[in-house]
Amino acid sequence: AMCREMIAPAPIASEIAAKAVAIASEIATVTSTTGMLAVEFFLTPEGLLVNEARSALGLSLPVGSGSP
Repeated sequence: AMCREMIAPAPIASEIAAKAVAIASEIATVTSTTGMLAVEFFLTPEGLLVNEARSALGLSLPVGSGSP
C-alpha cells in the first residue's frame, strides 16, 4: 500500500507515544548509538512498526521487523 497522507506530529494517544519512545530507546541501546537517532514508525492496526532508524549523519542502522 502507498502512504497517501502524513501528519506530523502524529495525533496519537500518550500510551502509543510512550511505547514509541521505549522502542527508540531500545534501538539506541542495542546499536550502541550515541548522539542523535531518528526512528521512523508506522502506526498500523496491529501496533507500531519500525520503518527505519538512522543516525544524525543519515546512516541507516539495521533493525529487526516489528517492535521489541
